[in-house]
Amino acid sequence: VRCTLADLAAAEPDGDLSASTDDEQFSWDLSATYEVNDDVNVYGRIATGYRGSSIQAASAFNFESVAEPETSTSFEAGVKADVLDGSGRISAAVYYYTIEDMQLSAIGGGGNFVQLVNADKGTGMGFELDGEFLVTDRLMVTAGLSYVDTEIEDDQLTVRACGSAPDDPLTPAVDPVPPF
Repeated sequence: VRCTLADLAAAEPDGDLSASTDDEQFSWDLSATYEVNDDVNVYGRIATGYRGSSIQAASAFNFESVAEPETSTSFEAGVKADVLDGSGRISAAVYYYTIEDMQLSAIGGGGNFVQLVNADKGTGMGFELDGEFLVTDRLMVTAGLSYVDTEIEDDQLTVRACGSAPDDPLTPAVDPVPPF
């Protein structure tokens, strides 16, 4: 469904065009490295992160929206090793993270507006492999491989189709972002 200029003109913001937030959060990071031998190190890391509230300003074509703060916790472990008598290096890592109150931008509604929303939770996990090898004094070959699996977890996260009203049964709500 496409929005017309009449749809955009009819969807004016109302009221105060300002917003403010007052957020604060303590974040931390704990990591350790262990030298197995002269050629191999293993490491681990646990950390938290924080993104304060986001505000999208109101305008003639959009209403003001505010996304609540989001917090994250991540876990990572890996190994780094020199191989082939120092002419190669291999790194491998695995990780997992969660994001609470994940901030997203969603598009839709009566005037096809962009609005900030919070999803209940986001998760991700994956791995990374990297290698570099000195084949000759003038030729180095590098390779990398990674995989990530992410998910937004929120059964109530919806955005209406462009031009629809909240009580319009012919234009049901749709997910703002397909699973990624």
